[in-house]
Amino acid sequence: MLTKIIDHYKSLESSYSLTRNVGSASLVTAKDNSSGVDSWFYFKESFSRNLFDYVVETTQLSINGPLRFVDPFAGSGTSLVSALRAAGEGGSLHQPDGTGNFVMGLEVNPVMVEVCRAKTVCILHPEHVLGELDEMRNVVVRQFEAGPGDEVRVPGATLNEERYYSADAARDLVFLGALIGALPDSGGRSVLRVALASAVGATGKLRKDGRALRYVKSKRVAEPLSSFLSFTESMIHDIKVLAAGERCGGEAMVVHGDARAAELRDGYQLSIFSPPYPNNIDYTEVYKVEAYALGFLSDEAELRQQRVRTLRSHPSSRAALSMDGLDEPVLRDSEKELLEVVVESIPSGRYWQQRTGMIVGYFRDMRLVFRRMFDAMAPGGVACFVVGNSTHGVLGEGGFVVAADVLLAHCAAEEGWEVEGIHVLRDLIRRGKSEFARESLVILRKKS
Repeated sequence: MLTKIIDHYKSLESSYSLTRNVGSASLVTAKDNSSGVDSWFYFKESFSRNLFDYVVETTQLSINGPLRFVDPFAGSGTSLVSALRAAGEGGSLHQPDGTGNFVMGLEVNPVMVEVCRAKTVCILHPEHVLGELDEMRNVVVRQFEAGPGDEVRVPGATLNEERYYSADAARDLVFLGALIGALPDSGGRSVLRVALASAVGATGKLRKDGRALRYVKSKRVAEPLSSFLSFTESMIHDIKVLAAGERCGGEAMVVHGDARAAELRDGYQLSIFSPPYPNNIDYTEVYKVEAYALGFLSDEAELRQQRVRTLRSHPSSRAALSMDGLDEPVLRDSEKELLEVVVESIPSGRYWQQRTGMIVGYFRDMRLVFRRMFDAMAPGGVACFVVGNSTHGVLGEGGFVVAADVLLAHCAAEEGWEVEGIHVLRDLIRRGKSEFARESLVILRKKS
């Protein structure tokens, strides 16, 4: 069966131009995002700030007039910030009059929405944010030191587990989140929320490890208020650097929304994004403590609702199937040519239904995204996405690879996109070797 699925992937791959550029592996990691706003709230799954210029150079993209850019999976905002920089003074896509630049991001995770908003507003309006931050921070500190008028309710099982967070630390994080949330909606509030989100990781004995939060008994932890203030001070320094630098003109909008269903403006010229990979990682779970501390989730029921709203890249809920009115993950006739061999490769057993439902649901969801994006792009517009091919189980022992790059390229082509090429940027060695265990950049263009 492993030979059959590999032959299937090779057949699909033969339809596209394939370039191996594994010397550029850093483009699909966060290693280059270690300073300035790019470093705010470490997001392991982010791609490099340098990917934007790689795409512009590779596609020979030329923009006449203001830039219109969209990212349907905005994550921590790397592409949005890169687009604003590129359109700004000295950038690769700068126009003499950049006032019409428009950058749009969609993101379903509310914590990441706040990260994106903080970064983009500071890139565009650093002086304004600096003008309000000091007073906002001082208000929060004064109210925190005065103490809560009522008992603070700590939501979520994880924050209430004293192995992970002391009772005092959990209470202080939630209290700080409530105080910041009560501030006027502004760039300054977004910055303070991101500072607190960063403090969440520093004040508990958990670390993010792939698809889970791992308990680290020996981890040294910080006190919530001092950690929050330390991150705030570091971010203020970065904003001052922005204020002293070159200007980025235009508008940025970050929407808490679902890329499968969003109503987008049309006329976008460029999109660079990275959807969740079909690898069982549930980002609602990974970033739930930050969501609880910031007040975006109030109980386990809301956590489950948030999880169901995400792209079906993980089998955490049977609701992933019921979205299509299915009790079983049955392939439609139109899907069989692409996915039947993949589904047949899934080993029988207790996880068969979950895995099959995830894979069927994932590619249905991504077709919707490609359709929405195609309708929103201007003729000649370019859309590029980074995706990793995931290994499920151990190869040679019943495991299989989901070659998302070639499968998604095929889905995009069926939605009207021209696939200009697949650039393999990094080889992945996980639970056995396969030529399709890799991370790639897929380049699409809407024909003029």
